[in-house]
Amino acid sequence: MAWHHSWILGALPLLLILSWVDFRKRRTLRTQSDFGLRAELWSRLDVRKQSWKTLLGYGGWLLLTIAAAGPQIGTRVKPVERKGVDLVFALDVSESMNAPDIKPSRLWKAKSEIGQLIQHLKGDRVGIWSPNNAQWCITQFATAK
Repeated sequence: MAWHHSWILGALPLLLILSWVDFRKRRTLRTQSDFGLRAELWSRLDVRKQSWKTLLGYGGWLLLTIAAAGPQIGTRVKPVERKGVDLVFALDVSESMNAPDIKPSRLWKAKSEIGQLIQHLKGDRVGIWSPNNAQWCITQFATAK
């Protein structure tokens, strides 16, 4: 097993030391406090719940530290060849795109230009985003072509 950030594992002994210091502090408070005060304070405390809380807290920090170190399980690292490009078109479909300054309309011209570009793509992924469109439309690449 390899680690992406193995230096983070150096925090594990620190976690062990902190848990030991916490244990010693609790034991010292238990043994050296006044019996009457201790009986009054401990009567309000659920020891089992407090122990579980402490155990889960340290367990969480342990797992978080291990996850941050980035364990990498596997026998080899192989680079992946990426084929194609991801394209996203932002298309305005408001009424202003139906202006008559470009024949037949700006919207039709934009759709035809995007369609021509899609015809030349091979294995690429295409998305069309319409920020002012109230409906979402999901279309496969073969359908768009």
